[in-house]
Amino acid sequence: MDWTKFEKFKYVLSRIFCPCFSDAVHRSHRRAHLRAAAEKLYRSFDPSDWENVTERTLRLSTDEGHRLGYLDFLDYRKNKGNY
Repeated sequence: MDWTKFEKFKYVLSRIFCPCFSDAVHRSHRRAHLRAAAEKLYRSFDPSDWENVTERTLRLSTDEGHRLGYLDFLDYRKNKGNY
């Protein structure tokens, strides 16, 4: 996801006027982008896909700095014997 002009402007100002808070501002923008991506991902599935979540699940996570994201599709109906 691209940064908006306002996000860029806010980050640049934080780097100039208060560098000690610029990392927190940057992290908050990355966290907001992750949440927006997760929301779009969940809305892209049919609501019936979420009715029986005991057998399969979708996990979207990031590292602590919200720089590297990963997506796991887990299907608990399958095991080594029936793959």
